[in-house]
Amino acid sequence: MLGLSTTKISAKSVWGGENLEISFRVWMCGGSLEFVPCSRVGHIFRPGHPYNMTGEKGKGDVHGRNSMRLAEVWMDDYKRFYYMHRHDLKGKDFGDVESRREIRKRLNCHSFKWYLENVFPEKFILDENVHAYGEVRNPSSSLCLDTLGKDEKGSIPVSIFSCQNGVSANQYFSLSKTDQLRREDTCSVTSGHNSDTMDVILSNCDYADKSQKWIHERNGSIVHLPSKLCLDVEGLSNNDQVKLRQCVPNKPSQRWVFEHYLTS
Repeated sequence: MLGLSTTKISAKSVWGGENLEISFRVWMCGGSLEFVPCSRVGHIFRPGHPYNMTGEKGKGDVHGRNSMRLAEVWMDDYKRFYYMHRHDLKGKDFGDVESRREIRKRLNCHSFKWYLENVFPEKFILDENVHAYGEVRNPSSSLCLDTLGKDEKGSIPVSIFSCQNGVSANQYFSLSKTDQLRREDTCSVTSGHNSDTMDVILSNCDYADKSQKWIHERNGSIVHLPSKLCLDVEGLSNNDQVKLRQCVPNKPSQRWVFEHYLTS
């Protein structure tokens, strides 16, 4: 494995993606990475760089191009999630990666699905084992659930913003088969005690937490099961926090449509 892990990552420019590529290559091609509790690794950043970090003539997205190559070689169909976060790079040139694919083939490396199932089985996949996924749109207002790009470590509000027609990762939610309205690592819950109106936040997912249970009714409403309240955008606009209010059958501001539905 030493030869594999130190092989030149050909045609990459400057920096970007090599840390992930080495990890994927080691795990998927027969090796493993171990945590050593007493080990310490430091990364020293220079105050400046003696080379151009932005590619030829300073106009290139070096990190983006390099990470595209990583996704195209190692992530198989799961590269869709890379392009979900970097939609601006979809269809862009990433160079010739055939030599990298040949190395993977020659070493009989596992699939990325194997990696997820055996190395990272706790990882939630946004479009697998779900009832619905994608943007969550209120048709009457063309507003969608949105994180507004906030760091999802800890608790953040579930907000609304004009629907971006599937090109914004901030608007990507799933309704899982465990009845959680969630993102990759965070789940929707209420931010207060029961009342007629409550805010919704994203917090760490807990499969045993009944306060994280939701249902999507046939009439389009999204109901928080513990409170029996419905997601509502009445009187709200861009950047506002979405509300839970008393459910009213067929109320336009309480009707929601997911971008994709799964029947199985």
